[in-house]
Amino acid sequence: MIPLLLGWAALGWLLAFTAHYWLLRHYNEATGAWLRFWHAIGFWLIVYLLTVEAAWRLDRLIAGAPIWPVIAWGVVPL
Repeated sequence: MIPLLLGWAALGWLLAFTAHYWLLRHYNEATGAWLRFWHAIGFWLIVYLLTVEAAWRLDRLIAGAPIWPVIAWGVVPL
């Protein structure tokens, strides 16, 4: 498992999501399914990133207990 928010990657993801939601806001006047689709994609990508990060941090925090990183996959999306 790799940390997705470690070091400069956190800044990169922050800039990417800022650009993503800025574009969605810019094109907010347009209606259609594509706008809802891209909002949902952005949301689920954030949930995925936070889940991977939580699993990695739990794995580092509790070394030797392989079940703890798996627990993050059920807890974080809630």
